[in-house]
Amino acid sequence: MKRVAILLIVLAVIFSATAFARDRYDMDGVKVITSAFIHTAKGDFKLDLNRRVFNVYSEMGLDALWKELCDCAKKNGCTLQSCDKIVIFFKDYWDVEKVAVLTADREIMADEILNNFSTYLLM
Repeated sequence: MKRVAILLIVLAVIFSATAFARDRYDMDGVKVITSAFIHTAKGDFKLDLNRRVFNVYSEMGLDALWKELCDCAKKNGCTLQSCDKIVIFFKDYWDVEKVAVLTADREIMADEILNNFSTYLLM
């Protein structure tokens, strides 16, 4: 009886960990952007990305985000330089709002994101 109880507890732990891991993996990289800004030499511009969802850990998601950034910069009459910064406010998987500061260069931005870009928890 003791072995059966221990076996059931072990199986329950394994199944719950597997379910948690599967849900976390499905949402990994998905960011719901609440607001975003581009800081350039010509000034700061607010992006029109409210409530947009991007999977920033996929190539297609990065391309979509980069296209939106370039379109906003072009609309405001400037081109993005590698010295410009992108400030993105987003909500993560647990609905906690955070902010990330990224470099306005496609390759550097992708490296920053894929290497666990630094985020700052908003209080």
